[in-house]
Amino acid sequence: MVHVPMTYAHTNLVARDWQRLARFYEEVFGCVRVPPERHLAGDSIARGTGIPGARLDGVHLRLPGLGSNGPTLEVFQYGESVDAPMATPNRVGFGHIAFVVDDVPAAREAVLAAGGTPVGTVEVVVLPGAGTITWTYVRDPEGNIVELQHRDPNASRGPDKVRATGASNDLVDAVPARTGHFVLESGYHTDRWLTLDLLFSEPARVEPAVAALAERLRRYDVAAVCGPFVGGALLAHWLARELPCGFYYAEPETLPAHSGLFNATYRLSNATQRAIRGRRVAVVDEVISAGSSVRATVAALDAAGATTVVAASLATLGDEALAYFTGRGLPFETLATKAFALWKPEDCPLCHQGLPLEDPSVSIPNV
Repeated sequence: MVHVPMTYAHTNLVARDWQRLARFYEEVFGCVRVPPERHLAGDSIARGTGIPGARLDGVHLRLPGLGSNGPTLEVFQYGESVDAPMATPNRVGFGHIAFVVDDVPAAREAVLAAGGTPVGTVEVVVLPGAGTITWTYVRDPEGNIVELQHRDPNASRGPDKVRATGASNDLVDAVPARTGHFVLESGYHTDRWLTLDLLFSEPARVEPAVAALAERLRRYDVAAVCGPFVGGALLAHWLARELPCGFYYAEPETLPAHSGLFNATYRLSNATQRAIRGRRVAVVDEVISAGSSVRATVAALDAAGATTVVAASLATLGDEALAYFTGRGLPFETLATKAFALWKPEDCPLCHQGLPLEDPSVSIPNV
């Protein structure tokens, strides 16, 4: 086979509004316009694209970090465009473009603030011989997928300490579970009950995941970690030793009646309220689904004059918590996300089938 000498030139991105999309990549990722703008039409363009009467308007953007002669991102808008289904990470064909950033969570927040949307959570993986990679997928304002990644080839912790996603998935999978019809502390109904009481009973098994979550939280420069009693408090205490920083916990004040959503309240002791005022705090729980106890803990911290700068968990069940924290503008760190059924009482299919709620014979979990 004869290989023709070549150089990579550009990636084309077809936009609904080329000017708005170009500004997004300039402002968020530091791309630089390469003049002149393109305004192309005529028989040659129609023949070349195979689209009768085609008209193209747009610009080339120099991608960051590759010098003045590096490849570009070509953002073009057709006079008549054909819409496509929303991009998904597993769609066949070209999937996404990727940017290397210094701080993945901060870059993710910049994308969201500029009109982008999340695809998944921030994750950490270890590639033997390549180091630790922190990464996430987001969508630009028009729905195109962008990967944000940071590679640390000299991670201070070995693979056993930072294999975050696998460790957290293993923890959740090992928790005793039963199926049925249950109501959670949040008021949501579910068909699966996790017994989290023994999650921390074997510290060596949990240690890699806790260490990985501590690495995630270092960038937020927190003065304290606070968790709802019991599981969140145990995790907060461990994280406070890892970071190191202060440790506090919130305890249930009012458990909810089984009507309505998010009726539970948590309180901080008087001494804790005095000590935590004005401090930057990470709020954590071992496993979060709807996030009832975390929301209530954040409310207690707000009332005490503390500033919650990040919420975090070893694992997350479903996407309710991510949607809530994103809407609040609060960064959310989790090591693994698992599918999990959550229904409002009026939408619960088990209720519609006439199945009674079951008592799992344990306290309502802080999830």
